[in-house]
Amino acid sequence: MTPVEGTKNLLEYDRFSDFGKLVRVVTWVLRFTTNCRPHQERRSSSELSPGELENGGITVLRCIQRERYGEEIEQLISGREVKGGSPISRLSPFIGKDGLLRMQGRLAFASSLLYDEKHPIILPKCHLTLLLVKNKHYMMKHAGVDTLVTAIRNNFWIVSVRTLAKKICRSCIHCQGQDARACKQAMAPLPEDRVKKSPPFSVIGIDHAGPLFCSDTSNRKLYILLFICAVVRAVHLELVDSLSLEDFILAFKRFVARRGHPSIIYSDNAQTFKAAHKVLQRELGYMGLDWKFSAPLAPWWGGFWERLVRSVKSALRKSLGNTRVSRVQLDTTLQQVEACINSRPLIYVGDDCNPLTPSHFLIGRGSALSPSMVEEYVEKVSDLELREKCETEAVSQFWEIWQDVYIKNLPTLTQGGQKCDIEVGSMVLVREDGKPRLQWPLGVITKTFVGRDGLIRAVELKTKKGHFTRALQKLHKLELVSEVKGGGQSESDPKTTVEDRAKACTSDDKKLQNSPVYTRAGRQRRAPKKLDL
Repeated sequence: MTPVEGTKNLLEYDRFSDFGKLVRVVTWVLRFTTNCRPHQERRSSSELSPGELENGGITVLRCIQRERYGEEIEQLISGREVKGGSPISRLSPFIGKDGLLRMQGRLAFASSLLYDEKHPIILPKCHLTLLLVKNKHYMMKHAGVDTLVTAIRNNFWIVSVRTLAKKICRSCIHCQGQDARACKQAMAPLPEDRVKKSPPFSVIGIDHAGPLFCSDTSNRKLYILLFICAVVRAVHLELVDSLSLEDFILAFKRFVARRGHPSIIYSDNAQTFKAAHKVLQRELGYMGLDWKFSAPLAPWWGGFWERLVRSVKSALRKSLGNTRVSRVQLDTTLQQVEACINSRPLIYVGDDCNPLTPSHFLIGRGSALSPSMVEEYVEKVSDLELREKCETEAVSQFWEIWQDVYIKNLPTLTQGGQKCDIEVGSMVLVREDGKPRLQWPLGVITKTFVGRDGLIRAVELKTKKGHFTRALQKLHKLELVSEVKGGGQSESDPKTTVEDRAKACTSDDKKLQNSPVYTRAGRQRRAPKKLDL
């Protein structure tokens, strides 16, 4: 609707971000114009009175109504009805005593209601009403959408008020800090290393468990170092004296001597594993050792070894209980627990078959704790060749069952939420376990790490404490995006980063008008505009 001639507003509403400030500016202007008129009582430069602020608010509302509904107001002043094509014709509008456009409604004779409740002020959907809803949202202590709409309709009838209320609640940083949900992503497919035929313990995951105590070394903590085969799900346990680098290297050498040298290692970000990676890379780098770390503070990334850590702990609790044993007895118990876990079935246990277990790949039979028939072989070359042929056929049969039964029975459905639309420059709340939500830091995403399936799995973000790498599930996305453009930046993206843009913060206001300059937080600085009255 085009404004009526002579009703153009001199005040730029779009420049304001607070409704209270807008009303105060208009009220000061009204006081100035009153003092400039002759034969008028001049008002002092003291603070604005409540009456002046109320008059200023009415003036602001009257101006926005004149700008958006000028034609309807002229029709009502001339005694005509509002045309049917008007967006407010169904509201039966009329002009109240204060000169504001109000809704007729059906509550005119409700004596228990106030005048504003019976005839609310009609306002359009615009930037000014957005500020009004925002101000009401703060006054209502960040109320929800329904409560906010109910409170607004006590005085105003705003077109599409629910849409504005939802927009305000979504953009409120305080509300999002308490209500924003954690980011979700569809479950990632199994990596090729876990579903490809390879020798046992060639692809492993490692982790520590403990502490444990022995009767002969009661003042010292002992730990269990687990080596988990990612292919056949076998486990190898080593008892270590501490979490130090030296003890880990010795345990790793014992493991290599008994199980063979691995080609791929998965682990978390423990300092011992990071230091061991550097040492082994320097000493055994020529053997092609590939060490892959999971995202920090994301134990679910190592689910295939965390599950067996639970099995080992459960077996120790049930077998030892509160019994105090010596170090030798504890080491012996660990070896027995290892044999029992390696004897667990990998496939469905039926009545007519011997289920496949990790022990079939390690020792050629289902269990290391059950007796087996020992055949006497004649020391002839032909008999030895026959025995090797039988063992090779048995191992091949194990791998066929592994591929046809075990692999196909793994969970194939990808569980998880919808695809997360997080990108470089997004504002997020970083969850820190053990701390209340109000103490979680805010961060800006500076880099994304994409998985093999093309979905974001981890990000690098900048907080007031520095740069960190976190899994996507640790983030709570806020409905705010910093002024950093070029989203979707990955590791190989040569575009300007947040730090590069932040270097321009020392420019003067003239440069702000020519090229965008960003603050340390990544927000664009804008040159101030003075009011030209």
